[in-house]
Amino acid sequence: MNTPIVSVVIPVYNVGERLAPTLRSVLGQTFRDFELILVDDGSSDGAVDNVLEEFRGELRLRVIRQPNKGVSSVRNAGMDAMRGRYLFFMDADDFIHAELLARTVPLLERSPESDFVLFDFVEALPGHEPSLTASLEEICPETMSCPSLDFFRDDLRWQAPSVWRFLYRVSALHGLRFNPTFRAIEDSDFTYRLLHQSKCGLWLPQPLYVYMTIAGSLSRKYLARPNFEEFERDLRNLASIASDSPELANLMRRKLFPEIVKAFVKPYRGQRLSSDVKREFRRVFARLLATRVLTFVGFKLSWKLRFFPLWVAGCLGYGKEEVSADE
Repeated sequence: MNTPIVSVVIPVYNVGERLAPTLRSVLGQTFRDFELILVDDGSSDGAVDNVLEEFRGELRLRVIRQPNKGVSSVRNAGMDAMRGRYLFFMDADDFIHAELLARTVPLLERSPESDFVLFDFVEALPGHEPSLTASLEEICPETMSCPSLDFFRDDLRWQAPSVWRFLYRVSALHGLRFNPTFRAIEDSDFTYRLLHQSKCGLWLPQPLYVYMTIAGSLSRKYLARPNFEEFERDLRNLASIASDSPELANLMRRKLFPEIVKAFVKPYRGQRLSSDVKREFRRVFARLLATRVLTFVGFKLSWKLRFFPLWVAGCLGYGKEEVSADE
């Protein structure tokens, strides 16, 4: 069997009928030298078996099955099985433009010093997907230097640091894998660790990926089940990535952490909170602010006014015993 140029890895967990259209958008690529790896994370809805029946005879399609372990474990399993020299991740309920691989693979082929191509995306609701076959104008990619991180100061380029916005050069990953301790923001951890070790990449300002905003998708679970312990642990783990890079740490505080905080707080808005929940809010944010995992940078004035008394409380030792235990 010939070695494919690209490995496409899709984690699957109970996505039902949404899986087949996703696979059609992948198998309909104008660039055809790729393998498609589905990693079934213990699904019970029969979706994988259904698509195997529909795409019977499709030699590029491979399926890996495992007990339910979470999306990080699933993606790692796909990476362990991949054979291509380039890697593309995709969610099981999204779509890609027919020319995604045809536009991105040649860029890495012509630019051996680049570790990845980052491209744009659009969001859509079910039934309102944009055209996936419309012709795209020719656009010259922009080379970015990762050590300076100047590229990611542009808000339009920065939004959603998700792994499905990249085509990766496998040799540039140097064994990088997803951290299974992250429940739902594993994309951010993977992306920041990639930036920390990469030399340069390419930016292609074309919307090649369609992100479906579907309630219950993997990326929404962090919003649905807030957990103070996991929230604090995730932020501390992310902050540790940039412990030796002040510039990367500053970027994370300005761009990433405010979005994570807003996502975590969102389910509580408009709710009548118990005294225990209010107390835990104060404890967690006081600790994070006092230890400078969180700062005022990147937040609007209204958020800064909420944070200030918590920062003072943290500096005065509120929750100090918990901070010491964590460290």
